[in-house]
Amino acid sequence: MASTQEVVDHHNQCFAKQDLKGVLSDYTSHSVLLLEEGVFTGPEAMVSFFTHLMASLGQPHTVFTPLKSHVEGEFSFATWSAVTPDLIYELGTDTFVVRDGKIVAQTFVSRTRPRY
Repeated sequence: MASTQEVVDHHNQCFAKQDLKGVLSDYTSHSVLLLEEGVFTGPEAMVSFFTHLMASLGQPHTVFTPLKSHVEGEFSFATWSAVTPDLIYELGTDTFVVRDGKIVAQTFVSRTRPRY
């Protein structure tokens, strides 16, 4: 069974490759994604969020900067920043709870502003 670090690494690698199917494979039908906009349960409900975020952060000339990350048992927390052609992600955070090799809960928040 994959460790928390291995699951988060897989998630990040799939995200960086714009592999939506790979990203969603890290969740179960009961997994929750908690956002400011609300709670999304299961991979099908998360498609729109990840499609939009991948389109934004996957633009050519985007600079993504990991800041800090910590893993403790089943918990992972990371901070990052990014600059895309049209947005500045001043700060982004992801928190994951991983059990039995799957992400069972994730929180995401970012402080974003237009680049120009």
